[in-house]
Amino acid sequence: MQALRRNENQREDCRVYFRDALCVEHSAEVRAKSLYEAVCRGWAAFMFAYGWDLFEASWTIWEFIVAVSDSKTYCVDRDKLLEWLSKDRSDRKKYLRRVLDGLDY
Repeated sequence: MQALRRNENQREDCRVYFRDALCVEHSAEVRAKSLYEAVCRGWAAFMFAYGWDLFEASWTIWEFIVAVSDSKTYCVDRDKLLEWLSKDRSDRKKYLRRVLDGLDY
């Protein structure tokens, strides 16, 4: 998991987005310490947004784009994120799973 800042305890402003099957871009503004945290926070925002269309669309895409306030952009593979989250039960991964479930936003 890549930290977004040298000081890992600082959160960074990020824009997380993806394009659906119709090439419509969906985005969410979040604050996060790492790329995976940014995606978990953004994905939770997509899943709990009004209507089921966005929820379903977010599960059909392959990658999320994270644009950080310092103008760096990263691609995060959905399956790699889910695999990483399922590998062990560290406190950090438990926290990110809670974020993704919308329990700790």
